[in-house]
Amino acid sequence: MVLKNIDIVLEDEIIKSDVQIKNGKIFKISAEIDSDDSAVDCTGKYLIPGFIDMHIHGIGGHDAMDGTVEAITAMAREVLKRGVTSFLPTLLTESVERIHNGFEAVKKTMEIEDENAADIIGVHMEGPFFCDEFKGAQNPKFLQYGTLDTLETLVGNYWDILKILSAAPERIEFDVIQRLKEKNVIASIGHTSADSELVDEASLFGMTHCVHLYNGMKGLHHREPGTAGAILYNDRIHAELILDGIHVHPKMAKLAYKCKGNKLALITDAMRATGLQDGKYDLGGQDVFVKGYEARLANGSLAGSTLTMDRAFRNALKFLDSNIIEAVKLTSTNAADELGLSSKGKIEVGRDADLLVIDKEYNIEKIIKAGKIIS
Repeated sequence: MVLKNIDIVLEDEIIKSDVQIKNGKIFKISAEIDSDDSAVDCTGKYLIPGFIDMHIHGIGGHDAMDGTVEAITAMAREVLKRGVTSFLPTLLTESVERIHNGFEAVKKTMEIEDENAADIIGVHMEGPFFCDEFKGAQNPKFLQYGTLDTLETLVGNYWDILKILSAAPERIEFDVIQRLKEKNVIASIGHTSADSELVDEASLFGMTHCVHLYNGMKGLHHREPGTAGAILYNDRIHAELILDGIHVHPKMAKLAYKCKGNKLALITDAMRATGLQDGKYDLGGQDVFVKGYEARLANGSLAGSTLTMDRAFRNALKFLDSNIIEAVKLTSTNAADELGLSSKGKIEVGRDADLLVIDKEYNIEKIIKAGKIIS
Protein backbone atom coordinates (compact mmCIF):
# COMPACT_ATOMS: atom_id res chain seq x y z
CA MET A 1 0.00 0.00 0.00
CA VAL A 2 1.16 3.52 -0.80
CA LEU A 3 -0.22 6.67 0.83
CA LYS A 4 0.29 9.51 -1.65
CA ASN A 5 0.83 13.24 -1.05
CA ILE A 6 0.26 13.14 2.68
CA ASP A 7 1.52 15.54 5.37
CA ILE A 8 3.55 13.27 7.65
CA VAL A 9 3.88 14.34 11.28
CA LEU A 10 7.40 13.39 12.30
CA GLU A 11 9.06 13.91 15.67
CA ASP A 12 10.29 17.44 14.91
CA GLU A 13 8.72 18.46 11.60
CA ILE A 14 5.92 17.91 9.11
CA ILE A 15 6.85 16.82 5.60
CA LYS A 16 4.74 16.22 2.50
CA SER A 17 5.67 12.85 1.04
CA ASP A 18 4.52 9.37 0.11
CA VAL A 19 4.60 6.39 2.46
CA GLN A 20 4.94 2.78 1.35
CA ILE A 21 3.76 0.02 3.67
CA LYS A 22 4.80 -3.64 3.38
CA ASN A 23 4.21 -6.61 5.66
CA GLY A 24 2.70 -4.44 8.39
CA LYS A 25 5.70 -2.11 8.55
CA ILE A 26 6.60 1.33 7.23
CA PHE A 27 8.81 0.34 4.31
CA LYS A 28 9.67 3.63 2.64
CA ILE A 29 9.11 7.38 3.04
CA SER A 30 9.83 9.28 -0.16
CA ALA A 31 8.34 11.76 -2.60
CA GLU A 32 9.14 9.41 -5.48
CA ILE A 33 7.25 6.19 -4.71
CA ASP A 34 5.58 4.72 -7.80
CA SER A 35 1.82 4.40 -7.63
CA ASP A 36 0.04 1.08 -8.04
CA ASP A 37 -3.46 -0.29 -7.53
CA SER A 38 -3.01 0.00 -3.77
CA ALA A 39 -2.19 3.72 -3.83
CA VAL A 40 -4.42 5.98 -1.75
CA ASP A 41 -4.51 9.71 -2.48
CA CYS A 42 -4.18 11.54 0.85
CA THR A 43 -3.82 15.10 -0.41
CA GLY A 44 -4.71 17.59 2.34
CA LYS A 45 -4.51 14.98 5.11
CA TYR A 46 -2.12 14.36 8.01
CA LEU A 47 -0.50 11.05 8.86
CA ILE A 48 0.14 10.43 12.56
CA PRO A 49 1.05 7.38 14.69
CA GLY A 50 -1.80 5.44 16.24
CA PHE A 51 -2.73 6.47 19.77
CA ILE A 52 -1.43 4.58 22.80
CA ASP A 53 -3.62 4.49 25.92
CA MET A 54 -1.68 3.47 29.04
CA HIS A 55 -4.70 3.54 31.34
CA ILE A 56 -8.19 2.39 30.37
CA HIS A 57 -10.65 0.30 32.41
CA GLY A 58 -13.44 -0.19 29.92
CA ILE A 59 -15.46 0.98 26.92
CA GLY A 60 -18.66 0.10 25.10
CA GLY A 61 -20.21 -1.73 28.05
CA HIS A 62 -17.14 -3.86 28.74
CA ASP A 63 -14.55 -3.69 31.53
CA ALA A 64 -11.18 -5.33 32.07
CA MET A 65 -12.45 -6.55 35.45
CA ASP A 66 -15.17 -8.58 33.73
CA GLY A 67 -12.46 -11.21 33.52
CA THR A 68 -13.44 -12.68 30.16
CA VAL A 69 -11.73 -12.95 26.80
CA GLU A 70 -14.95 -11.64 25.25
CA ALA A 71 -14.76 -8.42 27.28
CA ILE A 72 -11.08 -7.77 26.58
CA THR A 73 -11.56 -8.54 22.88
CA ALA A 74 -14.50 -6.17 22.69
CA MET A 75 -12.43 -3.45 24.38
CA ALA A 76 -9.56 -3.97 21.93
CA ARG A 77 -11.93 -3.60 18.98
CA GLU A 78 -13.76 -0.60 20.40
CA VAL A 79 -10.61 1.41 21.21
CA LEU A 80 -9.26 0.79 17.71
CA LYS A 81 -12.36 2.51 16.30
CA ARG A 82 -11.23 5.63 18.20
CA GLY A 83 -7.68 5.46 16.82
CA VAL A 84 -6.01 3.56 19.68
CA THR A 85 -3.68 0.99 18.14
CA SER A 86 -2.02 -0.12 21.41
CA PHE A 87 -3.30 -0.07 25.00
CA LEU A 88 -2.97 -1.38 28.54
CA PRO A 89 -6.22 -2.84 29.95
CA THR A 90 -6.30 -1.55 33.52
CA LEU A 91 -7.35 -3.63 36.51
CA LEU A 92 -8.26 -2.04 39.82
CA THR A 93 -8.69 -2.69 43.53
CA GLU A 94 -10.76 -5.84 43.97
CA SER A 95 -10.41 -9.33 45.40
CA VAL A 96 -7.28 -11.24 44.36
CA GLU A 97 -9.50 -13.82 42.68
CA ARG A 98 -11.16 -11.22 40.45
CA ILE A 99 -7.82 -9.55 39.72
CA HIS A 100 -6.36 -12.89 38.63
CA ASN A 101 -9.41 -13.47 36.44
CA GLY A 102 -8.66 -10.14 34.80
CA PHE A 103 -5.00 -11.01 34.29
CA GLU A 104 -5.92 -14.40 32.81
CA ALA A 105 -8.45 -12.88 30.39
CA VAL A 106 -5.88 -10.35 29.17
CA LYS A 107 -3.20 -13.03 28.76
CA LYS A 108 -5.48 -15.30 26.74
CA THR A 109 -6.64 -12.41 24.55
CA MET A 110 -3.04 -11.40 23.84
CA GLU A 111 -2.50 -14.85 22.32
CA ILE A 112 -5.31 -14.36 19.80
CA GLU A 113 -4.56 -12.71 16.45
CA ASP A 114 -7.28 -10.20 15.58
CA GLU A 115 -6.61 -7.72 12.78
CA ASN A 116 -9.63 -5.67 13.85
CA ALA A 117 -8.31 -5.10 17.38
CA ALA A 118 -5.71 -2.87 18.99
CA ASP A 119 -2.52 -4.44 20.31
CA ILE A 120 -2.58 -5.27 24.01
CA ILE A 121 0.80 -4.29 25.46
CA GLY A 122 0.12 -5.78 28.89
CA VAL A 123 -1.68 -4.91 32.10
CA HIS A 124 -1.74 -1.73 34.15
CA MET A 125 -2.55 -2.78 37.75
CA GLU A 126 -4.12 0.19 39.57
CA GLY A 127 -4.11 -0.76 43.24
CA PRO A 128 -4.72 -2.18 45.76
CA PHE A 129 -1.88 -0.53 47.74
CA PHE A 130 -3.62 2.84 48.11
CA CYS A 131 -4.51 5.19 50.98
CA ASP A 132 -8.10 5.56 52.07
CA GLU A 133 -8.12 9.39 51.99
CA PHE A 134 -7.48 9.60 48.25
CA LYS A 135 -8.96 6.27 47.17
CA GLY A 136 -11.35 7.90 44.68
CA ALA A 137 -13.37 5.15 43.00
CA GLN A 138 -11.15 2.35 44.35
CA ASN A 139 -13.17 -0.06 46.50
CA PRO A 140 -12.11 0.55 50.16
CA LYS A 141 -13.03 -3.03 51.07
CA PHE A 142 -10.00 -4.37 49.21
CA LEU A 143 -7.33 -1.75 49.99
CA GLN A 144 -4.22 -3.27 51.57
CA TYR A 145 -0.60 -2.63 52.50
CA GLY A 146 2.08 -3.60 50.00
CA THR A 147 4.78 -6.03 51.12
CA LEU A 148 6.80 -8.46 49.03
CA ASP A 149 4.39 -11.19 50.11
CA THR A 150 1.23 -9.27 49.25
CA LEU A 151 2.79 -8.22 45.95
CA GLU A 152 3.58 -11.80 44.97
CA THR A 153 0.07 -12.89 45.94
CA LEU A 154 -1.40 -10.05 43.88
CA VAL A 155 0.63 -10.69 40.73
CA GLY A 156 0.74 -14.48 40.94
CA ASN A 157 1.91 -16.03 37.68
CA TYR A 158 1.32 -12.91 35.61
CA TRP A 159 4.63 -11.06 35.88
CA ASP A 160 5.15 -11.54 32.13
CA ILE A 161 2.20 -9.28 31.23
CA LEU A 162 2.32 -6.75 34.08
CA LYS A 163 3.69 -3.46 32.75
CA ILE A 164 2.64 -0.81 35.31
CA LEU A 165 1.66 -1.11 38.98
CA SER A 166 0.28 1.98 40.71
CA ALA A 167 0.55 2.36 44.49
CA ALA A 168 0.73 4.98 47.25
CA PRO A 169 4.34 5.33 48.48
CA GLU A 170 3.16 5.45 52.11
CA ARG A 171 1.27 2.18 51.63
CA ILE A 172 4.14 0.00 50.47
CA GLU A 173 7.50 -1.23 51.64
CA PHE A 174 10.14 0.15 49.32
CA ASP A 175 11.29 -3.42 48.66
CA VAL A 176 8.15 -3.59 46.52
CA ILE A 177 9.51 -0.86 44.23
CA GLN A 178 12.81 -2.69 43.86
CA ARG A 179 11.01 -5.95 43.08
CA LEU A 180 8.99 -4.21 40.36
CA LYS A 181 12.20 -2.79 38.88
CA GLU A 182 13.77 -6.26 38.82
CA LYS A 183 10.75 -7.49 36.86
CA ASN A 184 10.85 -4.51 34.43
CA VAL A 185 7.51 -3.26 35.72
CA ILE A 186 6.97 0.50 35.96
CA ALA A 187 6.27 1.54 39.56
CA SER A 188 3.68 4.28 39.57
CA ILE A 189 2.54 6.76 42.24
CA GLY A 190 -1.19 7.17 42.76
CA HIS A 191 -4.14 7.53 45.16
CA THR A 192 -1.80 8.85 47.79
CA SER A 193 -1.39 11.40 50.58
CA ALA A 194 2.41 11.37 50.21
CA ASP A 195 4.20 14.65 50.87
CA SER A 196 6.92 15.94 48.55
CA GLU A 197 9.78 14.39 50.54
CA LEU A 198 8.26 10.91 50.35
CA VAL A 199 7.59 11.29 46.63
CA ASP A 200 11.22 12.25 46.04
CA GLU A 201 12.45 9.34 48.15
CA ALA A 202 10.22 6.88 46.30
CA SER A 203 11.48 8.18 42.95
CA LEU A 204 15.06 7.52 44.01
CA PHE A 205 14.11 3.91 44.68
CA GLY A 206 12.57 3.67 41.19
CA MET A 207 8.99 4.92 41.40
CA THR A 208 9.10 6.90 38.17
CA HIS A 209 5.51 7.19 36.98
CA CYS A 210 2.42 8.99 38.21
CA VAL A 211 -1.11 7.81 37.60
CA HIS A 212 -3.59 10.58 36.51
CA LEU A 213 -1.67 13.63 37.76
CA TYR A 214 -3.60 15.88 40.22
CA ASN A 215 -6.41 13.35 40.67
CA GLY A 216 -6.33 11.05 43.68
CA MET A 217 -3.43 12.75 45.45
CA LYS A 218 -2.42 15.56 47.80
CA GLY A 219 -2.57 18.84 45.87
CA LEU A 220 -0.32 21.85 45.55
CA HIS A 221 0.35 24.20 48.45
CA HIS A 222 2.89 27.00 48.66
CA ARG A 223 4.35 25.75 51.96
CA GLU A 224 4.29 22.03 51.06
CA PRO A 225 4.35 21.06 47.37
CA GLY A 226 2.33 17.93 48.09
CA THR A 227 2.22 14.92 45.84
CA ALA A 228 1.27 16.90 42.75
CA GLY A 229 3.89 19.59 43.29
CA ALA A 230 6.64 17.04 43.83
CA ILE A 231 5.71 15.22 40.63
CA LEU A 232 5.66 18.42 38.61
CA TYR A 233 9.13 19.34 39.92
CA ASN A 234 10.76 15.90 39.81
CA ASP A 235 12.41 15.17 36.44
CA ARG A 236 12.65 11.45 37.22
CA ILE A 237 8.89 11.01 37.17
CA HIS A 238 6.68 10.55 34.10
CA ALA A 239 3.03 11.52 34.44
CA GLU A 240 -0.36 10.65 32.97
CA LEU A 241 -3.09 13.25 32.52
CA ILE A 242 -6.84 12.92 31.92
CA LEU A 243 -7.48 15.82 29.54
CA ASP A 244 -11.26 15.83 29.35
CA GLY A 245 -11.83 19.33 30.72
CA ILE A 246 -13.44 17.81 33.83
CA HIS A 247 -10.69 16.07 35.80
CA VAL A 248 -8.14 18.87 35.37
CA HIS A 249 -8.58 22.59 34.73
CA PRO A 250 -6.98 23.64 31.42
CA LYS A 251 -4.57 26.00 33.22
CA MET A 252 -3.35 23.18 35.46
CA ALA A 253 -3.04 20.97 32.40
CA LYS A 254 -0.86 23.65 30.79
CA LEU A 255 1.26 23.80 33.93
CA ALA A 256 1.73 20.03 33.78
CA TYR A 257 2.78 20.25 30.15
CA LYS A 258 5.25 23.04 30.86
CA CYS A 259 6.80 21.08 33.73
CA LYS A 260 6.80 17.54 32.32
CA GLY A 261 7.17 18.07 28.56
CA ASN A 262 8.03 14.76 26.89
CA LYS A 263 7.40 12.93 30.17
CA LEU A 264 3.68 13.63 29.99
CA ALA A 265 1.23 11.21 28.34
CA LEU A 266 -2.50 11.64 27.89
CA ILE A 267 -4.70 8.75 28.99
CA THR A 268 -8.44 8.18 29.10
CA ASP A 269 -9.01 6.31 32.40
CA ALA A 270 -12.22 5.36 30.60
CA MET A 271 -14.83 3.08 32.18
CA ARG A 272 -17.45 0.82 30.62
CA ALA A 273 -19.97 3.62 29.96
CA THR A 274 -17.66 5.19 27.38
CA GLY A 275 -19.48 5.49 24.07
CA LEU A 276 -22.84 4.67 25.65
CA GLN A 277 -25.79 6.76 26.85
CA ASP A 278 -26.10 8.38 30.25
CA GLY A 279 -27.18 6.13 33.09
CA LYS A 280 -26.09 3.89 35.93
CA TYR A 281 -23.02 1.68 35.45
CA ASP A 282 -20.41 0.08 37.69
CA LEU A 283 -16.67 0.32 38.30
CA GLY A 284 -14.85 -1.99 40.69
CA GLY A 285 -18.10 -3.20 42.20
CA GLN A 286 -19.39 0.32 42.89
CA ASP A 287 -22.28 2.12 41.21
CA VAL A 288 -21.26 4.90 38.84
CA PHE A 289 -23.66 7.53 37.51
CA VAL A 290 -22.86 8.97 34.09
CA LYS A 291 -24.22 12.28 32.86
CA GLY A 292 -22.74 14.02 29.86
CA TYR A 293 -19.00 13.38 29.98
CA GLU A 294 -18.94 12.97 33.78
CA ALA A 295 -18.83 9.64 35.63
CA ARG A 296 -19.28 9.87 39.41
CA LEU A 297 -19.95 7.71 42.46
CA ALA A 298 -23.04 8.43 44.55
CA ASN A 299 -20.88 10.58 46.87
CA GLY A 300 -19.85 12.79 43.94
CA SER A 301 -16.31 11.46 43.50
CA LEU A 302 -15.16 11.15 39.91
CA ALA A 303 -15.03 7.51 38.84
CA GLY A 304 -12.92 7.16 35.76
CA SER A 305 -14.05 8.99 32.65
CA THR A 306 -15.87 8.60 29.35
CA LEU A 307 -12.99 10.16 27.43
CA THR A 308 -11.66 8.65 24.20
CA MET A 309 -8.15 9.19 22.84
CA ASP A 310 -9.30 10.92 19.65
CA ARG A 311 -11.04 13.52 21.82
CA ALA A 312 -7.99 13.77 24.10
CA PHE A 313 -5.89 14.48 20.99
CA ARG A 314 -8.17 17.34 19.95
CA ASN A 315 -8.28 18.60 23.54
CA ALA A 316 -4.47 18.82 23.54
CA LEU A 317 -4.70 21.24 20.65
CA LYS A 318 -7.54 23.14 22.31
CA PHE A 319 -6.59 23.27 26.00
CA LEU A 320 -2.78 23.21 25.81
CA ASP A 321 -2.37 25.49 22.79
CA SER A 322 -0.11 22.77 21.42
CA ASN A 323 0.61 22.09 17.77
CA ILE A 324 -0.01 18.78 16.05
CA ILE A 325 3.59 17.61 16.58
CA GLU A 326 3.23 18.12 20.33
CA ALA A 327 -0.23 16.51 20.38
CA VAL A 328 1.21 13.40 18.72
CA LYS A 329 3.89 13.13 21.39
CA LEU A 330 1.27 13.44 24.14
CA THR A 331 -0.99 10.75 22.69
CA SER A 332 1.55 8.30 21.27
CA THR A 333 5.30 8.98 21.28
CA ASN A 334 5.80 9.71 24.97
CA ALA A 335 3.92 6.60 26.06
CA ALA A 336 5.82 4.43 23.57
CA ASP A 337 9.14 5.77 24.81
CA GLU A 338 8.32 5.18 28.47
CA LEU A 339 6.99 1.68 27.80
CA GLY A 340 10.02 0.82 25.68
CA LEU A 341 7.94 0.20 22.54
CA SER A 342 10.67 0.74 19.97
CA SER A 343 8.41 -0.23 17.04
CA LYS A 344 5.57 2.14 17.88
CA GLY A 345 4.84 5.80 18.59
CA LYS A 346 6.68 7.40 15.67
CA ILE A 347 6.55 7.39 11.88
CA GLU A 348 9.88 5.93 10.83
CA VAL A 349 11.01 3.29 8.35
CA GLY A 350 10.91 -0.12 10.04
CA ARG A 351 8.32 0.78 12.64
CA ASP A 352 4.86 -0.78 12.81
CA ALA A 353 2.39 0.64 10.32
CA ASP A 354 -0.11 1.53 13.06
CA LEU A 355 -1.20 4.85 11.64
CA LEU A 356 -4.03 7.35 11.45
CA VAL A 357 -5.00 9.52 8.50
CA ILE A 358 -6.72 12.63 9.84
CA ASP A 359 -8.20 15.71 8.20
CA LYS A 360 -7.24 19.31 8.84
CA GLU A 361 -9.90 19.53 11.57
CA TYR A 362 -8.13 16.59 13.29
CA ASN A 363 -10.89 14.06 12.72
CA ILE A 364 -9.88 10.47 11.95
CA GLU A 365 -10.55 9.47 8.35
CA LYS A 366 -8.61 6.21 8.10
CA ILE A 367 -7.29 3.79 10.72
CA ILE A 368 -4.37 1.63 9.59
CA LYS A 369 -3.47 -1.30 11.84
CA ALA A 370 -0.49 -3.49 10.98
CA GLY A 371 -0.49 -2.05 7.48
CA LYS A 372 -4.17 -2.69 6.73
CA ILE A 373 -6.90 -0.08 6.48
CA ILE A 374 -9.44 -0.99 9.15
CA SER A 375 -11.90 1.82 8.51
